[in-house]
Amino acid sequence: IAHYYGMNHTTVAYIPLPSGRTTANKTTAHDMNSFLNQLYHREFPHSEEMIACMGLPNKDRVYDGTCISRSLNVDKDKQTEIEWFGIVDKTGTIYGLCGEAALLTIKYKDQQGNTQKKPYTLIAIIEDKTIKGYGKGPGYKTWGRSRGEIIRSMSEGVYWHFIKEITGVDYK
Repeated sequence: IAHYYGMNHTTVAYIPLPSGRTTANKTTAHDMNSFLNQLYHREFPHSEEMIACMGLPNKDRVYDGTCISRSLNVDKDKQTEIEWFGIVDKTGTIYGLCGEAALLTIKYKDQQGNTQKKPYTLIAIIEDKTIKGYGKGPGYKTWGRSRGEIIRSMSEGVYWHFIKEITGVDYK
C-alpha cells in the first residue's frame, strides 16, 4: 500500500509476534511528508478515520511543552487573529530513534475577516545508532527527553515563522 501511494522508501514488516512489536519498519522523512500531505487532501484510504485516531489527545513533541498557543491575538487592532491550531501526529522513541511526524493546521481570520487555513507538516527524525534498548539502559530516558526538546524547539521555530508569514509581524 505504501509503495502504491508513492512512499517508495517505506518498508512495513510482517509482525508474527502476538505483542505486535517490530523494529524492522523503516521510512524516510520524505515518505512521511508524502503520507501526511495525502492524508490532509483525503487521498489516502480511510483518511478520515486515520485523522481522527492521529488527532486524539496525546503527549506530542510539536505542541506539548512549547510556547505555541491554540489561540493568539497577534496585533492590538485584532485585524488578524489565530483562532485554532490543530495537530494530527505520530510520535515515538525506540532503539536510539526519537521522532515526530505531524500535520499541523493554523486557522485564522485574515485582515478582511475571511477564515483561512495554513496547513504544514513537520517531520523530525533524530537517530543515534549507539543508543540501545527500548526505554532501558543508562541514560536512555535522558537521551530521549533531550531529543524531544530539540524537536519542540524546531516546532516553535516553524510555528513562529508561519505566524510572521501570516501577519507580517515578528510576533515572538
